[in-house]
Amino acid sequence: MLDAAGVDKAVLAQRLGYEPRFGRSPFAIAREQAFEALVKWGGYAELIRLLREQLGIPVAEATFTT
Repeated sequence: MLDAAGVDKAVLAQRLGYEPRFGRSPFAIAREQAFEALVKWGGYAELIRLLREQLGIPVAEATFTT
């Protein structure tokens, strides 16, 4: 929820009296990479399908750059 709201978690932690940790968890990095691979799989095919079918967004043609 904090990420979705754009909250700077390091600043929040400091204001609550905690020093932020340095670096990121290797588990968080692995989850991020796995999610990114799923989204990019097949040229973003599943994401485009969801946009069309579930949200009703008319995506006639989609392109992407890396």
